[in-house]
Amino acid sequence: MEEGQKTKLRLEIAHVLFMDIVGYSKLLIDEQSEVLQELNQIVRKTEAARAVETAGLLVLLPTGDGMALVFTGSVEDPVECALQISQALRACDRLRDRRRFQVALAQLVHCSSSAAQNCYSRSSLQAL
Repeated sequence: MEEGQKTKLRLEIAHVLFMDIVGYSKLLIDEQSEVLQELNQIVRKTEAARAVETAGLLVLLPTGDGMALVFTGSVEDPVECALQISQALRACDRLRDRRRFQVALAQLVHCSSSAAQNCYSRSSLQAL
């Protein structure tokens, strides 16, 4: 890099909603698939997730025993989504009776310079 050229850092902020199925590893393989599929359907049916996904501000990532939803817009989007998912899970008799879901919200700050390091802070919300 030339001496006269200044390094410009571009900050990108993402809010990540993590969901974990408590006791997932104790389920039979068929049950694991069913519970993950049902969780995926619940998430995709929430109004908040659909709106943000349509706007191109949401990335869904499978995590094995749950999922991570990466929101690149407002911090309100993942909070609203978490509340809607929590309500939907409580209304789902099959999942409510058998599983607990842990939901955590994190804010990630990424600097796009190789000299900068990622910052990570986490606050937790419990659902079911």
